[in-house]
Amino acid sequence: MPTVQLVGLVTPAIGALVMLRDLPLGSPIGQQWQPVCEGWVDTLAGDAWSTMLQVSDPIRSGLTLPWRNCPSDLIWSAVDPACRWADSFDLNHLLGEA
Repeated sequence: MPTVQLVGLVTPAIGALVMLRDLPLGSPIGQQWQPVCEGWVDTLAGDAWSTMLQVSDPIRSGLTLPWRNCPSDLIWSAVDPACRWADSFDLNHLLGEA
């Protein structure tokens, strides 16, 4: 999914995570996904404004959750062993709460 079209006024930020919910059943990535905003294109037509985000998978963007940004009481043995390294950008994945 290289692009996501949004309708209405949004304020995207390059490098920000974008939460996409309610993806179609059978989606290979599940029902929600948090890609990284790599850029966007705004389109104005009369009073209609739409924004097309260019997104990428966080692991391909080099986005990670630095250990120093984790809560100070988190110890390595508390990290969910089922967490894939590719999902390590999200504290909820580390804790098995995603």
